[in-house]
Amino acid sequence: MIKITRRQAVGGLAGMAALPVARAFAQTAKLPTAPVTINIVDVAGNLALTQKAIENYKTAKPELISNIVFTKAPAPELPGKIKAQQAANRVDIDIVLTGTDALSAGLEMDLWVKLLPDDSGALPKLADIYQEPAARMQTLAKDHGVVVTYYP
Repeated sequence: MIKITRRQAVGGLAGMAALPVARAFAQTAKLPTAPVTINIVDVAGNLALTQKAIENYKTAKPELISNIVFTKAPAPELPGKIKAQQAANRVDIDIVLTGTDALSAGLEMDLWVKLLPDDSGALPKLADIYQEPAARMQTLAKDHGVVVTYYP
């Protein structure tokens, strides 16, 4: 049985980058031919820990990324918004930084793209780089996102 404290759950999954939400991602995960804008929504306060690293990636890869738009939203509203965008075939969110609440709701509504093992070749072997509590947190995503920050 996996035992995770509330603090570990909130802290670990605050960094759950779930989640490219466009269904086409899984079938067309190829590098863009021209720089693109990436829309990231944070519903867990994760940008405080990751925004600078994300901006540094944009600076390092100008051939891939022209702009990054960061927005923040309340976690309870996000799954319904994404579901409506998917139904209209007009998803404008590329990455979601979430905690357990929107992660669980999105899994229940089948919103998130499955990343593992489908895209495991583009990712490090997570079991080799995670501390044990972060690895336990990863199981909650059911292969539909990766833990990008963890703090006990």
